[in-house]
Amino acid sequence: HPPFKVYDVSQAPHLYGPGKTYHCFAGRDATKAFARVSLEEADIASQDLTDLTSEELRILANWIEKYQSTYAVVAKLPPPASPKTAKL
Repeated sequence: HPPFKVYDVSQAPHLYGPGKTYHCFAGRDATKAFARVSLEEADIASQDLTDLTSEELRILANWIEKYQSTYAVVAKLPPPASPKTAKL
């Protein structure tokens, strides 16, 4: 898996600022929510991407392309270990 990218959305407080529509995404890994075009907490909180459809993956790729052209990447993080690969 490629590293997760952290985008600086501070240039868009009208979207991501407190009380704004997309504030629920700020400071969180909202990959699944973006793929599903969802504001549902269950999608925002979930890091399980194994059930995404090919259409949702296409939508996610479009969001990534948009973000890369709009917002600066400020960090790259390794993806969380899956229960199958986690070392105890």
